[in-house]
Amino acid sequence: MEPISYSDGTPVRIGDRVMTRIFLFFKEYGRVVYLPGVSKPRHPMMEHHGIKRLGIRTDTGGSGGFWIDPKTNKVIHTVTFLSRDETPVEGLATPQEWD
Repeated sequence: MEPISYSDGTPVRIGDRVMTRIFLFFKEYGRVVYLPGVSKPRHPMMEHHGIKRLGIRTDTGGSGGFWIDPKTNKVIHTVTFLSRDETPVEGLATPQEWD
């Protein structure tokens, strides 16, 4: 299977700096914190029933899952790669941590 990539073909890595668009008007900046097939432990909200989502934590403290097309293995076009960032990144909370 092809590695997961952005719409421009750049491979996705944990820690990448990205920009996301919400409702086409609002921009949010953040980092990739969950990459299906790479991140451990597997997060049930990001990988289930053949659906995969890229986990992003925004600079404002929010987080979200962005759809990965199962046919092309590319992240939805509302996520734009900005740069690589090798500094440690805090992952997504697991369901066990929500309680």
